[in-house]
Amino acid sequence: MEIAVLQAVEFKKEINTVWIYPPAADRVAAYKNILVARTVDF
Repeated sequence: MEIAVLQAVEFKKEINTVWIYPPAADRVAAYKNILVARTVDF
């Protein structure tokens, strides 16, 4: 039972830190993606 509780705690932590509130994005990489997306659209 204790293992299941620990797994549940880790899973909840992953959901909160990765799925719902992901780490801050790399602004430089995001900007480069915007530039590529704009050139593909035209």
